[in-house]
Amino acid sequence: MKRIISLLCVLALLLSMPVYAAGTPVIAADAVTADAGASIDVPIRITGNTGILAAKITVQYDENLVLTGVKNGAAFSGLTMTEPGNLTNNPVNIVWDGIDGAAADDGVIATLTFKAPEKAGTYAISLSYRASDIIDNDMNRVALTMNAGSITVSGTCKHTVVTDAAVAATCTKPGKTAGKHCSICNEVLQAQTEIPALGHTMSTACAPAAGRQTWIRSLRTRQSLPCRRRPAGPVRA
Repeated sequence: MKRIISLLCVLALLLSMPVYAAGTPVIAADAVTADAGASIDVPIRITGNTGILAAKITVQYDENLVLTGVKNGAAFSGLTMTEPGNLTNNPVNIVWDGIDGAAADDGVIATLTFKAPEKAGTYAISLSYRASDIIDNDMNRVALTMNAGSITVSGTCKHTVVTDAAVAATCTKPGKTAGKHCSICNEVLQAQTEIPALGHTMSTACAPAAGRQTWIRSLRTRQSLPCRRRPAGPVRA
């Protein structure tokens, strides 16, 4: 009797355990290199795919990286991907759902786009999931191996030079000289310097020898040459 009860307990335990799909697929982020401050893509790939109908994976990355984009990959193109609602969150979740059946191909399942830091170093990108978050066509859980990736920034930025246009000074407003900066890391390569406002330079009035009335009229209509502004207040001869 005790033996029968023991067998029943073992059977109940086995029936209560989750069912996993056969095989152990691997999902891994690539290890890539990037120039300082550059935009860089990091593919996430699956190998040994046994068929996945729905999945949710969590991506956590070094705080010095800036996530700027997430797009679906060819291997999961038959699944509908829900992108993270806020790319500034860290970690972020990526979700796939299948309507027309499981995705069974190996290859890239998603591509993450980051802005690399300006400081040299290696910056980690880790992947994780919960046991109930990945299922196959038969609604069985799929056990996976998750491998982290990284972005290695070597050296300094290979600058892409952008010219900052000069701004002409006016009578009342200062201007700036031309300058240059890098469009990738935003480093200022040639600083713009301020040009002081010109101030009003008044046109020369007629000489008194031209006649008193002509001289008075010329004083009243005298203008600033750069801005053509007439002086305030009456002009006295």
